[in-house]
Amino acid sequence: MSDALPRTTAPGSSGDADAPAHRDGLPLSKKLLFIGIIWVTLVLLFEVGARVVYFVQDDFNPYYLKFGFIPDVEYTSADSDGYAKFRPNAPRHQRVGRETIAIQINANGFRADYDFATPKPAGTLRIAALGASSTFGYSNRDHETYPYQLEQILRQQFPDRRIEVLNLGIPEARLENLIALARAEFPSLQPDIVTLYSGANNATRDKPRDEAGALYRMKDWFAFHSVAWRAIHPLLLNVYYRVIKTFNRDVAGAPNLGIPVQMTPEQVERLRGGLRRAYRTQVEELAAYVDSIGATLVPITQGYTLYRMARFPLREGGWRSYAGEVALVDSMLARDAGLLAPHTTMLIHNDLMNELRDLTAVRELPLVEGIPVLDDDREHMMSSWVHVSPTGNGRLAAAIRDVLVAHGLLDPAGPATAPRAVTHLP
Repeated sequence: MSDALPRTTAPGSSGDADAPAHRDGLPLSKKLLFIGIIWVTLVLLFEVGARVVYFVQDDFNPYYLKFGFIPDVEYTSADSDGYAKFRPNAPRHQRVGRETIAIQINANGFRADYDFATPKPAGTLRIAALGASSTFGYSNRDHETYPYQLEQILRQQFPDRRIEVLNLGIPEARLENLIALARAEFPSLQPDIVTLYSGANNATRDKPRDEAGALYRMKDWFAFHSVAWRAIHPLLLNVYYRVIKTFNRDVAGAPNLGIPVQMTPEQVERLRGGLRRAYRTQVEELAAYVDSIGATLVPITQGYTLYRMARFPLREGGWRSYAGEVALVDSMLARDAGLLAPHTTMLIHNDLMNELRDLTAVRELPLVEGIPVLDDDREHMMSSWVHVSPTGNGRLAAAIRDVLVAHGLLDPAGPATAPRAVTHLP
């Protein structure tokens, strides 16, 4: 045995001169930074993956690869003075059935395969079709929209006249946007007749999009910059709707009535009154402006159905006429002492169409009753809650033609031109 005394360990010593010194973990700030880098990397990989998947699924459409990095030509992104239109000469793609089709946007920023000549050629009768997606022809091919079909019908009936029907439809436009569009575009386009097929966007949106809440505006930013957002949006929307149903309150400040909030009769009445008064004022403003430029305004009552509403369809009793749906919603309001917000839009839309009829009578304007035209076989006339099938567009075009003829609006106003081809306007 050794006579050496046991070695003691001094306080604070490791007890082993050769052992490494103890090291503390990473600071919290660096941990958070590291976690943030991981999450950003995962998000970027998800975004890249989503772009590739959509690119392949949509017939190798390069739109998804460039989305968010260049101006979005697929939507109305050329904002100016209260309205928006498409970027000139930038084709827009949309799904028709299972096919993706390219829609030509002309140099004026509207749907056409030719540019609108300015000033208007002498002897030309020019009709400007004002409206939103139903006029633009959402889910319609170029030759299926009602402005296009109207032009063909008129040229066939009046082969010695040069007649143009300009499709000025802009998806998602409310009436105040169409008024701004008219004031900006009509001085150069010089229309003789202006048709108006609008109302649904004023009925379904209780305020302009730029007045939406902060969360909704943030959602819009992601919607226009991220393809991955499209993949997760349905899931987030379902969560959002569950929150709304639980609290019966819109927590994001959506600028529309497509949310599952239960409204009392008093709330419904206040909403209807405010939107009705605003729409009446706007129609009066448009009518006065069109009259001031020497043109004639021809309003068209608009087809609308809750049967095909995307998330909250109303299918009680099957297909009904427009008036039948209004009566059904009225009975539900009385029976249930309230209505789901999306269903109030049927009553609001009917209010707006009645205001349109009343103002038309007061100002002695021609009126096209589009609702009864589409009421016969609505299942095949209405391709969505507001959009119209090719056959329905043909019916609308014929009804517009009949009213224009009945009011003498197609009488020659200038020298006749030589007969022109019916299918194309150079």
